[in-house]
Amino acid sequence: MIKEHYNSNNGMFIIADSLDEMRATLTKEPLNLACFDHPLQVGEYSTLGGWYCPECRYEGLRYEDDTGKPAAYFYLGSERNMFEEKYYFDKFYVLTPSRIVDSYGKRTIRDFWWTGEKWK
Repeated sequence: MIKEHYNSNNGMFIIADSLDEMRATLTKEPLNLACFDHPLQVGEYSTLGGWYCPECRYEGLRYEDDTGKPAAYFYLGSERNMFEEKYYFDKFYVLTPSRIVDSYGKRTIRDFWWTGEKWK
């Protein structure tokens, strides 16, 4: 099962029961953002210009049904107990190579612009 969650501090994220199930929903398109010297390929690690610390693995894009906008997914890690394992992914929308949007609630978004040095 794949479920979307919102957090007022960290924004939108995904919790999946299966790493393979989540990866099967994503395209293998490279991510082209202004903070990169070259498009980021699926499987490459990046801080996304300081967005992540430490580096996270880029997993791919998914085009949203209602807007058609691409959402980028980064693998954050997993958590396991005796009964189950959960996989965590960060998600944000790519509007232009220098503009991304994160959501902190079902009807709340925040723009981030690449200034040449950091996301602001």
